[in-house]
Amino acid sequence: MRSWLTAEELSRVTIEGHEDPGTTGNFEIRIDGQLVHSKKTKRHGFLHNNTAQQEVVRSKLKEALGN
Repeated sequence: MRSWLTAEELSRVTIEGHEDPGTTGNFEIRIDGQLVHSKKTKRHGFLHNNTAQQEVVRSKLKEALGN
């Protein structure tokens, strides 16, 4: 995710990792508490190769940052 965010966006967000014991590749993104990407529960797949989902996340992030 860091690779496609701008430096300004990265300077204004916190990225946290939380382990999901016994599961690999589980990845979720929450913005202001709202789940906007989930590989497991929303079946969005991997974010790095899903450009449509990247745009959804970027749009929600810009909205939250007031851009």
